Amino acid sequence: MLQVTLHETPGSLTFQLDGRLAGPWVRQLEGFLHRTLTSRSKPVIRFDLSGVTMIDEQGKVFLAIMRMEGAELLAGSSMMTNLVATLSDAPVPAHGDPAHGDPAHGSGDAAFEFSHT
Repeated sequence: MLQVTLHETPGSLTFQLDGRLAGPWVRQLEGFLHRTLTSRSKPVIRFDLSGVTMIDEQGKVFLAIMRMEGAELLAGSSMMTNLVATLSDAPVPAHGDPAHGDPAHGSGDAAFEFSHT
């Protein structure tokens, strides 16, 4: 299961991911991302990966594409930091990096759960 919580601040959207970024949940996240972005004007996009417990190949491809398109990937653990760094061979900002603000605070927070039966 993947739970996605959207944190919105002026000029940025942070998608806080908890659970497995794998299989059908990657497609669900892509759809949610597309629907969310159609009503906004080019915000800074961040993915908070501190709650992700597993990423399969589809999830890695999704994150690599998002990174290439300018999204910031916030990694919570050293294992996740290393994984994300391999996607682009570039340093990854740590979760809660002061240069990027605290994504856990914002207005209009909404939680979405995707499950596959």
